[in-house]
Amino acid sequence: MTIYALFTSDGRPNGFYPTDVFGDDVDGKPNPTIPKGVVKITRDQWLELLSSNTKIWDGRVVKTHVETPSEDMLIGYAKAKRYAVETSGITVFGVPFSSDDRSKTLILGAQLLCQQDPNHSEDWWAADGTSHHVDATMIGTIAKAIAGHVSRCFQIFGTVQAGITAGTIKTYAEIDQAFDAQSAE
Repeated sequence: MTIYALFTSDGRPNGFYPTDVFGDDVDGKPNPTIPKGVVKITRDQWLELLSSNTKIWDGRVVKTHVETPSEDMLIGYAKAKRYAVETSGITVFGVPFSSDDRSKTLILGAQLLCQQDPNHSEDWWAADGTSHHVDATMIGTIAKAIAGHVSRCFQIFGTVQAGITAGTIKTYAEIDQAFDAQSAE
């Protein structure tokens, strides 16, 4: 079996034409039912091109092509990463607390209540579904920890955005790495 392939101008496969499907060569040339501009490739090259959407043809061999993300793509990814880390929760007093927008609103409301009544205490549900009795001091500590977590996420984002703009951060992995320490909290 002979395999022909049609490629876009940037080397991406645009069609494969195995002769066992499209018919044998005629006088040493591709069957006329196969489009013009095809290239003869080996079975191994065909399988490699089929194995991943990052494989391209450079005119002679199959290569891995890693698309370089644009500045806008990187900044968009960094924004999404910041939000994901910001809302992933934190641990305070050994207890996991949610840090999504609703949870932040609830803890800040509880903190305001505690400022009006320093003797206030209540049962608070942790992110793992367990209930914990917390007093005004504990609520203040939890609120401060969550606010600090959110602030650090924005600080990291600012540093990452500056790095993207300066050209020192060029990959999604570098963005992930910048947020990894904060994610581990």
